[in-house]
Amino acid sequence: MALTAACRPEPRAEDRARGPGITLDRPEFSEAAAGRTLWMARAAQATYRAGPGVASLERVQATFFEEGRPVTRAEAPWASYDHAARDLRLGGGLTLRTLDGRAGVTARDARWDPASGRLVTSGGVAFWQGPNRLTAGRLWADRALRRVELRGRVRGTIALEPALLAGRRGGGR
Repeated sequence: MALTAACRPEPRAEDRARGPGITLDRPEFSEAAAGRTLWMARAAQATYRAGPGVASLERVQATFFEEGRPVTRAEAPWASYDHAARDLRLGGGLTLRTLDGRAGVTARDARWDPASGRLVTSGGVAFWQGPNRLTAGRLWADRALRRVELRGRVRGTIALEPALLAGRRGGGR
C-alpha cells in the first residue's frame, strides 16, 4: 500500500472517541502487484488507525487499473481500507463507470476482492452497457466491466442485434 497525505493538526472529536488514530486530508491509497497499480483511492479525508491497520475514508474517488492503465472510476460517500487484508470497501451508494463510457454500475456498496482481482457490488445493483439495463442483488466484475456476473433476482432490458433475432449469427445462415 502506498499512502500520501497532508496531516490535519487537530483530530476530530468522533475520531478521538474511537481511539488513537491520525486524520489525513486529501490522502491517496493504492495497491500494486508486479509493479503495476491495481487501484488508487483518493479521499477528502481519512482517519487511519495503526493498531488495526484500518483507514476510514470520506468522499472517495477510486480508479481501477488493468495492465497499468486506468479503466474505471468509482465515487462513493465513504470507504474503508484494511491494510493487512488488502480489503477496500466503498459504501453509502456508489457509481462506477468505465472511462470510455461504455458501461457502468450503481450499488449500495462495493468491495475489491484481491484474491480474484474482481469487484463485488451489492445492494440495489443496477448495471448498464449501451442500451442494456439490468438490476440484481449482487454483481461480480473485472475492473474494466467487460466480464460481469449478476445474481439474485436479475431483471432488465437487453437489446439484441437484428441478425440474432433473425436466427443468424455473424451474417451467416
